[in-house]
Amino acid sequence: MALKHQLINFFAGEPEEVILAMEGLRERNDGKGWMNLVPWLPDQDFLEMSQLMKSFSRKFLSSKGPEIPQLTWVPAYDLKRRVKSAKKKGGQSKPAQKVNSNLGVLHPKGRFASKQLAEAGISPPSNWILKQDHPKRGLIFEHIPNVEVELQPLLTFMVRVGTAFSGVPVSDKWVADILEQV
Repeated sequence: MALKHQLINFFAGEPEEVILAMEGLRERNDGKGWMNLVPWLPDQDFLEMSQLMKSFSRKFLSSKGPEIPQLTWVPAYDLKRRVKSAKKKGGQSKPAQKVNSNLGVLHPKGRFASKQLAEAGISPPSNWILKQDHPKRGLIFEHIPNVEVELQPLLTFMVRVGTAFSGVPVSDKWVADILEQV
């Protein structure tokens, strides 16, 4: 499977290009595109971070995620395959259900990250439900079905969470990696 990457550097207050790319992913409606979001760090910061990284064994035993948070948004999509309905006679098929939009957050905050968000006054946009809060696998939010995702509030939430959960100082600059299977 080949992936096409589109990197977009942007300031949190100027997200127009990212919103357009998110709209493009949503319009695909095929489950073959997603967006990763990370805080922008100058090369020097990456070098310093690599020197500060814990050893593999310590990281393996750690109950926390990466120091630099990664947020991944997958837009909702319709499954293209068809499934046989056990209830219908004659083996007729019907379209499978829609897969809801999801947001994943890998972070270094450890246990009870959702409580830490609440204490910081950060709550998900309307129509998003917390589905998982795991120290290593991170947070998973799912959008309720049959309601279109509002992209601007979602992106604002992602930036706020990434800023609050970063293990290193971050600025107002971010990198969106738009990935599409080709």
